[in-house]
Amino acid sequence: MGLKALFLLVVAVLSNSAFSCDKTLKVGISQQWAPYAFTQNGKLTGIDIDVVNLVLKEAGFCAKYVVMPSSKRGFAELKHGKVDLLPAASYSTERDSFSSFSEPYRNEVMRLFWYPHGRLESLDLQGLLDHQQVILTNSGSYFGSDFTHLKEDAKYKDQLVTVSSLRQRRY
Repeated sequence: MGLKALFLLVVAVLSNSAFSCDKTLKVGISQQWAPYAFTQNGKLTGIDIDVVNLVLKEAGFCAKYVVMPSSKRGFAELKHGKVDLLPAASYSTERDSFSSFSEPYRNEVMRLFWYPHGRLESLDLQGLLDHQQVILTNSGSYFGSDFTHLKEDAKYKDQLVTVSSLRQRRY
């Protein structure tokens, strides 16, 4: 075997061990949500994808991404062991009963937006509902205990509408 061939063999073996994984984890991704997770040129990318890849690589794991139709489905799959990890998951007591949480890797605030109506600008969520406004939310998302209590109130059941896709929220 020539010196060049031996060198290439050593490089190939070292490269393979440097990029090998101890285990591959199934990572559930629920929706296209730029800049966090989206498909570009046929490849899943985004901030959450970069964070997951970096953390898993450091820990010696690889990621196999599994696209879910909604966050709600992602949590069901996690609960039943069909996926190992869900990025961008908000903490709730119910979710804590079947999963573990990392420290937050990004902080965000949920905001409402609507077509401009001057009479509605100073209202909180309950005030908007009391003014017969309909609020669309993501399936499987957690918006805090105040929102949960309003959602459980029968008088608002037709105004707090859960949709599973970005397309439904936009049209």
